Formats: sequence, structure tokens, C-alpha cells
Amino acid sequence: MTKKSRIKSRTFKGSGIAEFAPALFVLLILIFFPMIDLIQMGVAYMSCNYINDQELIALANNLQVQTNAISGGGTPSYSSYSINNCVTRVNNLITYFNSSAFARLANLQPIPSITAATLSPSTLSYQTQQNAYYITITNTYTSNPFLFIPFFKGVPGIGAPVTYTISGNKPIETVISN
Repeated sequence: MTKKSRIKSRTFKGSGIAEFAPALFVLLILIFFPMIDLIQMGVAYMSCNYINDQELIALANNLQVQTNAISGGGTPSYSSYSINNCVTRVNNLITYFNSSAFARLANLQPIPSITAATLSPSTLSYQTQQNAYYITITNTYTSNPFLFIPFFKGVPGIGAPVTYTISGNKPIETVISN
């Protein structure tokens, strides 16, 4: 026997373990944790859109607009009962949402309550094509990331809070002509 035949050839059995740690670091830090934050951003946007729509529905169904002319020539105003009723309904909705699981999962900062001053006639628009008054509301929500990743400090939603501004309009159900 020669000397070459007695020496075993090297095996590569340990190379997988040596490469596993850097690969795990790349998978977790650069792919998995940012993906969790992106999923949480989707949940936050869905929650913001939901609460904005629910506020809009509550306002459109309960707000009574008084106008001098149905054609939109008069200046619209609200009845005080209508305003107080809407403020109460929307604030109850906001309180319920702030304590819900979606608000906690979305990591939203608490949504502030509305006041009667928020419901000014400037939020109304009259569209002559449809002969209807529309109420428009715009809300701004701030959501913190689920996991703060130090490598992405300035990226909204992954390393910094993200701000959503959602606007919607809906026709008002009750218009009273004087």
C-alpha cells in the first residue's frame, strides 16, 4: 500500500454548521423581522381605514343638515341635537376601538375624541350633479412598528413610526329644507 491510499479524503460534513449562523442572521434580521413589521403595517392600515369608515357612517346617518334651499344655494347648518348625538356616537365608537384587539395589534397611538367644533359646515360639500350634501372627514393615525429593528432606524413602519392620513366622504342621509 502506498501512503496516498491510507490517507482518507476530507469530508465536508461540518461546513453546513459553519455556514448556518451567518445564514440565520441574514434570514432573521433582513427578511423575517421586517416581514413581520410589514404585515403589522397592513393590519394598521386596515384598522385605520375601518375606524375612519365607521366614523363616516355614524356621521352620515345621524347628522341632520338644515339648509335654506335644497338646491344648495343656502348656507348649511346643523341642529345642536344632531351634533351632540353624532359626537356621542363617534366618541363611543372611538373608545370601543381604542380598547379593541385590532388597535393593540396595529400598535396605534390612541385616537383622540372629537368635539362639536370638529363638525363645522366646512366639512360639507354640495354636489349639484347628485343633488346631495356630502360630509368629508380626514383623520390622521400614527402606528408604531411591531419590532424596532436598529438597522432600519429611519424607515417608517420598520424602524420608525408610520403616519396614515385617511379621507373619506359619504352622502348625508337627512337634509331638512327650511
